[in-house]
Amino acid sequence: MYKNYPITRNTVFRCFAECLFVKGAIRSTIYDLPRREYDLIPNGLYEIIKQFEGKTINKIKDSFEEEYLAIIDEYFDFL
Repeated sequence: MYKNYPITRNTVFRCFAECLFVKGAIRSTIYDLPRREYDLIPNGLYEIIKQFEGKTINKIKDSFEEEYLAIIDEYFDFL
């Protein structure tokens, strides 16, 4: 079972090794292998996951204009 950790702007974003990300033409998928579950995600979230893994939430948000910050927050709430 995974624990819920509070996400702050200084939290480093890391993906679990047992979660696979597959980019599709219209949307992407996160496969959680141990749970045998998957979630469909927007390609924008896939790009953020691949580009910014290992960076802090602060660094990620600093890379985007203010108009996109609410969407970034929604993405991390989902994850």
